[in-house]
Amino acid sequence: MTKNILIIAASGGGGLIQAANAKKQELSEKYPGCKIVYRDVLLDWIGRPIGPWAVRMWNKWQKKGDIKSLERLLSKQWLADILFWPQIFIRTLKILFREEIDIVIDSQNVGTSAVLTALRIYNTKRNKNVFLEKVVVDLPTKLNTHYFKPIKKIKEKNKKYLKVITIEPLLEDYQTEEMFWQENCALTLESIIYERFAIRKFFKKYQNRESCKDIFNIEIQTHNAEEEKMSEDLLSKSSLSFAKEKGTFSLTIKPKDILITILLGSQPAKEATLLYIKGIIDLACKNAAKNYHLFVFSSYHEPKAKSLFFEVFSFVKNHPEKPKNLTILPLSFQNESTIAPIFYRSNITFTRSGGQTAMELMCVMHGQILVHSEAKKKTDRTSLLKGIFAWEAGSAMYLEEKRGAKIVTPHTFKEHIQSYFNAE
Repeated sequence: MTKNILIIAASGGGGLIQAANAKKQELSEKYPGCKIVYRDVLLDWIGRPIGPWAVRMWNKWQKKGDIKSLERLLSKQWLADILFWPQIFIRTLKILFREEIDIVIDSQNVGTSAVLTALRIYNTKRNKNVFLEKVVVDLPTKLNTHYFKPIKKIKEKNKKYLKVITIEPLLEDYQTEEMFWQENCALTLESIIYERFAIRKFFKKYQNRESCKDIFNIEIQTHNAEEEKMSEDLLSKSSLSFAKEKGTFSLTIKPKDILITILLGSQPAKEATLLYIKGIIDLACKNAAKNYHLFVFSSYHEPKAKSLFFEVFSFVKNHPEKPKNLTILPLSFQNESTIAPIFYRSNITFTRSGGQTAMELMCVMHGQILVHSEAKKKTDRTSLLKGIFAWEAGSAMYLEEKRGAKIVTPHTFKEHIQSYFNAE
């Protein structure tokens, strides 16, 4: 029997959409021929002017690394839950009845009460037992309050239709798992479903593989002629072997080459990105006997625009001290078939600790994970955590505990990766 599936996500950043896509791929394989109805809470249900404005501001402040403005926006989530409750409820209810929905997946954190209320009515009228499967995109820690607080407030008569999809939480010394979920969500373990990481299809190909010891090929995409020209300009002066065909570059990385990736979210902060590049140049100058390749994810690039992609290109072209053994390549938006092998092969990755990226790194990467903090003056651990946005600080703690990640700034990262640059 064909399944009708409602997937709810939200724009702003990239992780919520990526998680929704991962579930879409998983369900399409599990239920061939299923009908999937997708809705973006901010763009489709809240709509203009508030929804697009919130997405625009979120992305803008991420690019600036403006933690305080991001946290001020997030602090209004409770108000959005109240103001937009009626329209989220009505639109959810209409879709449930019109499409005869069998499965509901939700990867975002607005309107949980409204969706559950609509689902309870739908189940009663249709004599069904459909659950809201709430996918916790960020790593489950005590700081994951944007997901947990709305769940904790849900009425008991609605909670029986809720299942939280997540991984094992990061516990305090005194806690059990039962205590964690009771304290943070007022839920019992019966409402919690532990699944393997909700990662996208191409990441699963590299999951549980041993680290790469052979020649490794990576294909990257360019999206316009200017981008292609700039990429070829940098590659032609590098130590990295490549072949080009119709905007696609096939890159060959040798076994002893060191691959470094900078991916500071879907809206990367410009200042921090350039400072990390400068620091890598300084380190690579100390060991001319080894080849280093630095891939810098730089979001979208439009022709003639002064995008981060263009800024990185110009910075590299005009830097007088960049050594010949260091390739620096800005990357515009890449799909998962490119990102997955890059994560897998990377010796070092700089990242924000957004939950979806963190999960995918934990699944496929063998090297050193460095979590970026916007801390400016103090660099003690408390200050570094304060320099990470809200729940992402919790994800950083999770990565520290489970994967030996280090929390860094552009001024402190060198000590954690110095060994990669020492002469052999």
